[in-house]
Amino acid sequence: MKTQEYKTLLTKKLQEISKQPVSPEEIAIERNAELMDEIQRTSERELAMAALTRSWELKTLVNAALDRIASGEYGICQECEEPISERRLKAIPWAEHCIRCQEKLERTIEARPLAEAA
Repeated sequence: MKTQEYKTLLTKKLQEISKQPVSPEEIAIERNAELMDEIQRTSERELAMAALTRSWELKTLVNAALDRIASGEYGICQECEEPISERRLKAIPWAEHCIRCQEKLERTIEARPLAEAA
């Protein structure tokens, strides 16, 4: 796949993300007289905030990938500077790392809470 095709995919992904806004009503703090209503509303607000966070994080990754295309660094692992496989880029066009470096990064992140608890 050519870089222009990835740019098109990434641009479409940005548009898709932008079409999923979280309304102010979903995250507004409201007080309810009924405890169960309050609990349900709090739960709904937390879900909306989590969706908003995921959307923001994905937008950040997609914009960073578009920046890498513009600078000519797209498809190069940010860690080892080796090419990211075509297969990985087709699956995750905003990928910053090759599979090997991504797995190493995830193992480090997973091990961190265990080390902190010890």
